[in-house]
Amino acid sequence: MGLTHVLVGLIIALIGKGYWAGDSLAIAMVMLGALLPDIDSENSLLGRKVKAVARLLEHRGFTHSLAGMLVFVALIQAALYVTGIQTSIAAFMYGYLSHLAIDALTVKGIEPFYPLKIRIQGPIETNSIYEKLIFTMLLTIAVKMVYF
Repeated sequence: MGLTHVLVGLIIALIGKGYWAGDSLAIAMVMLGALLPDIDSENSLLGRKVKAVARLLEHRGFTHSLAGMLVFVALIQAALYVTGIQTSIAAFMYGYLSHLAIDALTVKGIEPFYPLKIRIQGPIETNSIYEKLIFTMLLTIAVKMVYF
């Protein structure tokens, strides 16, 4: 679920807030990284905005790989350089890696070394009661991090 990715991105941002203190763009970069791999799905938060891109890509293919992450890192780093914006590209990478890690825990899994057909997968069915329980636990953690 997209909300699970957003929540994990938020937790990573909260963990790194001391490192990124005063850099709200870095926090946005974590969130972007946490959502961007699903740009390959027309049903995702980003895929709905750019359906043409989603139609070109296989879901959980290239964008769910380390090579995909490196391509997006290079593109975002170039955009930051051209615009003169200074922020942590590592923040984006943490968010992106969190997305890959979460999807690797699902039954469908990911192929992190795409195009090599080496699949990493786990026991969690997407949008199942188990994912909803994990989401609830993560939400509790995030609320405690914000308020305590």
